[in-house]
Amino acid sequence: MIANGDHVILKKDDCIRLFQVQSKRTIVIEKFKFMLDGAIGHPYGTTFDVKDGRLLKVCGRAPHVDAEGAAEPGRDNRGLNDVGDAQKLSHVEIDRLRADGVAGGDIVTHLVQNSATFREKTQFSQQKYLRKKRAKYVARFAVLRPSTRILCQVFLDRGPQKVLNLRADSLAQMLTQTNIRAHSKVIVVESCQGLIVGAVLERLGGHGIVVQLHHEDTPPRQALDAYDFPKEMTDNVHLSFPLTRLASLTKHKNVAGSVDDLAAEGICKQVPTGGAATAAATEEDLQVDTTATSAKENIPEVSDTPGETRRITSGDTPGDTPGETSRNTTKDASGNTPGDGPESTLHLGNAQEASEGDEQRQTNDASPNCASPMNDGSAEPAVAAETETARGTKRALDGGGGGGGRAQRRAAKHRDMDRARSLLQRGSMDALIVATKFHPTNVVAKLIEFVGASRGVAVFSPYQEPLVDCFTRLRERGGIVNLNLTETWLRKYQVMPDRTHPEMNMSGTGGYLLTGIVVDKEPAAVSPS
Repeated sequence: MIANGDHVILKKDDCIRLFQVQSKRTIVIEKFKFMLDGAIGHPYGTTFDVKDGRLLKVCGRAPHVDAEGAAEPGRDNRGLNDVGDAQKLSHVEIDRLRADGVAGGDIVTHLVQNSATFREKTQFSQQKYLRKKRAKYVARFAVLRPSTRILCQVFLDRGPQKVLNLRADSLAQMLTQTNIRAHSKVIVVESCQGLIVGAVLERLGGHGIVVQLHHEDTPPRQALDAYDFPKEMTDNVHLSFPLTRLASLTKHKNVAGSVDDLAAEGICKQVPTGGAATAAATEEDLQVDTTATSAKENIPEVSDTPGETRRITSGDTPGDTPGETSRNTTKDASGNTPGDGPESTLHLGNAQEASEGDEQRQTNDASPNCASPMNDGSAEPAVAAETETARGTKRALDGGGGGGGRAQRRAAKHRDMDRARSLLQRGSMDALIVATKFHPTNVVAKLIEFVGASRGVAVFSPYQEPLVDCFTRLRERGGIVNLNLTETWLRKYQVMPDRTHPEMNMSGTGGYLLTGIVVDKEPAAVSPS
């Protein structure tokens, strides 16, 4: 049943639009204004008429006007002249009928009866005339449940660039080539408003895991929200992981190559680890959570070694004096500063040691003899050296820092990231699907290491050149067979009696698809007999 807050598809002939059902909200589609309140409580697939700005369920069959006369031999439209005087009803009379509340089907009947040339048209011309008038005057919509095929068509009609011109047939090939099914563990990197993630979740049916790696702070969800998946399903099945943290995964996985390639492509930003590099890093490159972290707070960055973290302070700029740097530097339990070692790390002790370090920093900041020229009495005390999850929990308990709701969301975000990291590091994912607006070569080269043997990989792009580069890179790398680069092509046909032919308007191309199957690079040695 349709409920308030659900997403629905309104279909009228070839017009398909996506809306969210909200009480007392007026929508506009093809010059018709109405509210969707009348659809609440009815099953999907119900047909409604628009009358006085409201939806009324259609109980019987729609009034139908058949084309008159058969296509007799020698009968054609050569004697018809479009001079604008064939219709006896004027625009004023037609508007009066609509203002009086006359149904759209009845208006079409009046137009046919007052047309001087309708009976002289061929049967095909009469049908075209009726379709045109019904589309203009009959406000009848079917309310459908959003599905992958319909959502592909909606986004292609409204904004194809938002989904990389991804058609339903191209998406179907991606899902088939990677063998998406229930209980699968899938890696998805996409820039299609969550359309591919929603299609994968729809096939999983609540059984399996989807790890979405995204370029932005949060993955786009416009198409994913339209599926109206239960929250319990998305919380357990859908995990997100930022591509900027891909370096931590490759370091555990011992993947050949560095993250410089991703940084050069603008996909993954490499976090500096040396003491000098940390002092010269900007806050934008080292920011952990832009929505919840203040610019004046110290941002602890979790390192790859368990029990360690790096402290990155927004005040550390290339112009800082030695006094400023020393004020923002914390010593570990052995008395060494984070910049003394090969990596700027800080060993975390127990809660008592962290509290003592916090009190010591507060005393240094409040001291009038501090060497830092920035100490004018207005600087806020530094936060204790602890992980983001611990800081969020502390704020929730203290009731500060923007409220407990934000802290809980941040804690849940980090829990999902930890689950996704643990799952990826096992290296036994069942599929890899990539459809991104960036160059896919470096992303695929890094993520293919986490896909298990005999599993499928599918990479989509609206252009051929990026996939040619990716094809060459994967072939040189090895460890993948049945590597194919194809162009998805689709032609729609009009199927009618005596009028079956390809449609006049269709998409030129459905993009390009690179597929393959992952295998072990080094097969197991066969013991001599």
